[in-house]
Amino acid sequence: MSKVVRIGAGSGMLFDSALGVEGMLSCKVPPNYIIFDHLAEATMTHFLQMRQASEEMGYSSNFIDIHVGPYLDKLMAAGVKLITNAGGLNPQAAVRALEK
Repeated sequence: MSKVVRIGAGSGMLFDSALGVEGMLSCKVPPNYIIFDHLAEATMTHFLQMRQASEEMGYSSNFIDIHVGPYLDKLMAAGVKLITNAGGLNPQAAVRALEK
């Protein structure tokens, strides 16, 4: 018997809708993984400017505030693993923000 791995798309860009996460969590069987893509040439420049302004910035705050933060407890309870590049130029600060 083969193992089934369910993969969901959480976002395809920085300003994408967060409705996908909510929808996936309401499924009878949620995905094992959700992938979020937050990097593009324009966002890298934006992240650099953010990082230069503050040592604690340089990542996608939309990932924290919109795409994952509101659903974090449910994602963790369901055992969903997140794959993302939303850490941008400061992944350590993104982790700290998500842990708050």
